[in-house]
Amino acid sequence: KSGNNTFCDRNSNYKADNCDWQIEEVTTLPVTVTEAGWATLYAPVALTIPADVKVYTGKVNVNKLTLTQVKTTIPANTPVLIEANANTYNFNINYEATATSTIDQSLTGTIETKAKPTETTTTIFTLQKHATAGLGFFKYKGDNLQGFRAYGENLLGTNTAAAGLVFDFGSVTGIEGATTDNGEKAEIYDLSGRRVAKAQKGIY
Repeated sequence: KSGNNTFCDRNSNYKADNCDWQIEEVTTLPVTVTEAGWATLYAPVALTIPADVKVYTGKVNVNKLTLTQVKTTIPANTPVLIEANANTYNFNINYEATATSTIDQSLTGTIETKAKPTETTTTIFTLQKHATAGLGFFKYKGDNLQGFRAYGENLLGTNTAAAGLVFDFGSVTGIEGATTDNGEKAEIYDLSGRRVAKAQKGIY
């Protein structure tokens, strides 16, 4: 140790050994949301959700990923999807958060970058923008899974020809009167009142 207790050296002469470490408390976790408006996150600590950010867990329902919004705090070790305008957001670590029961969802995550499983019975799905289906979780063709990110494993079983799953924002209890948006970008819903990421062939 040096005179300052936040420093730790391998040996007595850190200059000669070319090593010097400083321990700093981490209080926030920055997360960047791209122009797509979505990102994924997996952290080993509870995080407070910033203003203007929506967070969801995902559960496979037939061929769609049903999203359920998380309010206020993301529990530790919970893979989530983030919806927000393109920007970098600081998620404050919530050391006071109490442990919660396991959330019923289909996603998983990793806190370290690691190689994608090579087993033929394992299919990895990551957040992607598909050329025709829009934003969702689709088969990952890369080699490595990034740390602090959420992904899906065998979301459609161990053997599927489907490219992936689009988002389903769950059910609603009613539909309010429609308003015009003057041509601006608006949220899209199907005839059951469920929000969808992108309109496909049909009526929305």
